[in-house]
Amino acid sequence: MSSSNLKSGDSVYFNVVNNVLNNGTVVIAQGTPVVGIVKRVTKKRWLGVPGKVEIGDFSTKTINDVTVPLNGAVNEKGKSNKTISITLTLLLLPLFFLFTGKNAVINQGYQTTLFTTANTNI
Repeated sequence: MSSSNLKSGDSVYFNVVNNVLNNGTVVIAQGTPVVGIVKRVTKKRWLGVPGKVEIGDFSTKTINDVTVPLNGAVNEKGKSNKTISITLTLLLLPLFFLFTGKNAVINQGYQTTLFTTANTNI
């Protein structure tokens, strides 16, 4: 996933890494899909400004198909090239302002911790 191809409102998909247990019983199985919603995307821009991605409003399902809302966020920012772009523009050539920052990228295997937002009857 990248700030270059995401837009606000897109659904993005992750997977549960480990079984979630309640009193020793698996209630959410490892590998269960987790859906998140892209809340905000900033595209990379001139003058070395990097792209940004914010994802929230997560949910998943229990082993008996009950939807569980999850709390947490994914916030990624690409690498900034702002300093080098401004420096080169001032010292050498005005066209260096066309340098862009890097896209925000969320690679496969990315992990974060999410929490249930409320008690859920399962």
